[in-house]
Amino acid sequence: MATRPVSSYHPMTDAQPRYCCVNMQRLGQIFHRMSLELYRPLHWSSHAASAFIIPLDRVGAGSHYNCSNKLAEIAKRTVRLGTTILLTPITLVAALSAGVLQIVGNAVSPHPYYYMRGGADPSNEDRVSLLTLNTCMFWGSLPMLFGGVSPAEQRVKLIAELIKRINPTVFVGQEVSFRAGLALAKELKQTYTHIFLNIAPNPWRLESCLFLAMRGNLAAIPYFKAFPNQNGIRRGWFCCTTERFTVMTTHLTPGKEQSSKQMRHTQRVRISHDVVQHLRQSSKPLFLLGDLNCVPQENPVEFISLLFWDEYDETKLDDNATCTNELTRWMRGKKNIQEDPYESIDYALVTKSSLSSSSVIVLQVNKVETFDLERPEKALSDHHGLLLTATLKSLEKCLQHDSFRSTF
Repeated sequence: MATRPVSSYHPMTDAQPRYCCVNMQRLGQIFHRMSLELYRPLHWSSHAASAFIIPLDRVGAGSHYNCSNKLAEIAKRTVRLGTTILLTPITLVAALSAGVLQIVGNAVSPHPYYYMRGGADPSNEDRVSLLTLNTCMFWGSLPMLFGGVSPAEQRVKLIAELIKRINPTVFVGQEVSFRAGLALAKELKQTYTHIFLNIAPNPWRLESCLFLAMRGNLAAIPYFKAFPNQNGIRRGWFCCTTERFTVMTTHLTPGKEQSSKQMRHTQRVRISHDVVQHLRQSSKPLFLLGDLNCVPQENPVEFISLLFWDEYDETKLDDNATCTNELTRWMRGKKNIQEDPYESIDYALVTKSSLSSSSVIVLQVNKVETFDLERPEKALSDHHGLLLTATLKSLEKCLQHDSFRSTF
């Protein structure tokens, strides 16, 4: 079934008048921007936690984290901790007000994301590339505490430079908080046609922290579907469909406990149902990229083996892991490196039906390095990126076969 391009400044729904939808979306985004400013004291106060966790020896030339000497660092941490304690009442009131503004913004906005129209040419490309990267750009000191990398504001321009140097057709990011997402979107605005951030705002908690920037014409309204039983980050998957292909991105629940594995299984099943629905309606290639938070051996056959082709997994070498916990251990003062410091939990997948129907003619997946354990203070993230490159069937042939139905 053919779908019309969405060319408005904000994605539109057929059920709502254009003027109403656009202006309500803008109004909702204003409320979310206001809430972000009210959250600023809370985000700033998170740096006080580093006074108890980050060792003083993480100083010196080339370090982004601390002052140039220990005395100055002790003074800075003491002032920050004292200020945080004194401002606690104001911080709590501001955070409470911010959550209320988020609730209002969610009620007003017709779409659960912050949309920014970019300045890039929306023309379709036969050769497409899709880059996925878990950026570890949470707010405040969370990247230091849980990723072993410097705060997001110190890395966002470097990450934007990496993206622009690679220049993928689509960039999807995980762990991109609203504030970092705005800064990243500003850097990428002239490189992409459509940018989506602050996906699934979550009052008093973290949004999905998914981020998507792309070139091309939208053929349907992008949407987010949430997983059930999410108490912290509002996890789910985000989907965009262009005239040439569909791309989904997600960040599944972490953890090695059996309960976490079972939750990931449930999340994969929900995504697979949505994928099958797409394949029954269109012959367009469908790509799934993101941090699945599980090693290849954990993936059940009904998810990857039946639906997807994992080009990176098929050619995987010992040094092709995509993530490490070693940076966090280094940041917290651990001296020795673990025997097995790496794991592969990031994926760039394409549906097998796209290959069998020749919708995707050429396929290649390469790792994009962002850290070196020999120079941990220079890390852009605790994850490497994956770059999927493909040549698509011509647009005319795609339209001719748009009534394609997959059978499973």
